[in-house]
Amino acid sequence: MLHGTFIALMVIIGLLAWLMIVVPAIARCFRAPYKFGTLPFASRNQSLSRWQSFWFAGVLGWGGTVFAVSASLAYFSDVEHFSKLTVYQLLFRLVVFLISGGLLSLWITSRHNGKHTKAV
Repeated sequence: MLHGTFIALMVIIGLLAWLMIVVPAIARCFRAPYKFGTLPFASRNQSLSRWQSFWFAGVLGWGGTVFAVSASLAYFSDVEHFSKLTVYQLLFRLVVFLISGGLLSLWITSRHNGKHTKAV
């Protein structure tokens, strides 16, 4: 029981480090104003352009994190459904999660810009 809890804790810490430290560091290399220590769609990251938000908040931030959670479940889980994933299934999940993260980013960016808000 303690071993499983330790693994879960290390996976969560690794995912938070990816989301809040590594992705902003990669964004800084491309001169994107992505803030360290924030979630991808936080109000502190509103200065990102639409495509910066797509790549850094969506694809790397959410898509990469959701894939890492899925891959971690597949690797560390004892449940039969997760343990039988092939490399092709993992690659398919990677592509799907990265694309869906990017699309989520575009949708949230357009909502913040007021394109889908109703006038009162």
